[in-house]
Amino acid sequence: MMADELDKTLRQWAAAQIGRHGAYVAPEDRDTGPGSHPISRAREFAPMTRSRAAARIAGRDGSDRRRTMAAVVAIKGLHLIPMAFCDPVRCVETRHSGPMQSVDQGIPTELKRVDRAVMDLYRIDTFKGLCVRLEYTGFGYQSDRAIEVGKALGAPVTLRQYRDGLRAGRQWLMGRLAA
Repeated sequence: MMADELDKTLRQWAAAQIGRHGAYVAPEDRDTGPGSHPISRAREFAPMTRSRAAARIAGRDGSDRRRTMAAVVAIKGLHLIPMAFCDPVRCVETRHSGPMQSVDQGIPTELKRVDRAVMDLYRIDTFKGLCVRLEYTGFGYQSDRAIEVGKALGAPVTLRQYRDGLRAGRQWLMGRLAA
């Protein structure tokens, strides 16, 4: 196995690792009828024209409340308190999609050998295993990943040490996967 092939394989393995856990809503908790789409649910409440919409929300825009507040404050020339000076009216959202569960979708069969090799490397040499795992599944700069490896090990790790550990871990994996 060449270095380019190993890099491609490890990137595929990392993509499978990152997208491994999917969200799942139990079917009994999910609304599955023909009117379950948010747009179809909204249509039953939509007035369909701007004039109907304006007539429908008249009196519910808070202007009565702000006019009353202006009368209490009694400042000359102030007939309506601006919205920026009013507290929002608290409300509670009543709809939700139900409990979400995390489901492990597993590793594709062609990448299980790579997953086992990376786990074996981690068991044999934790430092090299962490370097390889964070290089392919982590985000950010290499210096940030070196700091994360240092936190996991409990000792500071320099960028040079991280790159040396990564290089040695990739060489070990290349030999392991070539066999």
